[in-house]
Order: sequence, then C-alpha cells, then structure tokens
Amino acid sequence: MALLIKEFRARVDAPVRVVVGKPIEPAELEARSGQAQQLMDFLRQKTYELSPKPMPSLGYGFEFEERYKA
Repeated sequence: MALLIKEFRARVDAPVRVVVGKPIEPAELEARSGQAQQLMDFLRQKTYELSPKPMPSLGYGFEFEERYKA
C-alpha cells in the first residue's frame, strides 16, 4: 500500500493522457454477459486496443489465488 501512495505522490501535478474509444455496442456486451471470464477477456482486449503503443501481450497480469476469489 505504501508503494501505491508513493506512486500517486510521484504523479501529482503531472499530465495524464486519457483515451476514449468508440462505444461498445450493448449487443456485444449482452452476448458475453452469461460468462464473466469471457466478458472480462473481451473488455481487457478492448481496453488494451486503446493504447497508442501496441501491447506485447493481452495475457493476464497478477491474479488472485483461488482462496481469495468470491
């Protein structure tokens, strides 16, 4: 938690670049609404596609252990 606070402090008064893409059609979300993992993967891909620099991987980062999942 302390490292997170340190990162926030380092970025105070720094510009933040925001990218807004075209809206996702409700039908695209509805088609994936039955399976949470499929919807998360779809939204992750759409988010990564907003980057001006191509992402090297669309794979997962840190994932919680099974015992912490709801």
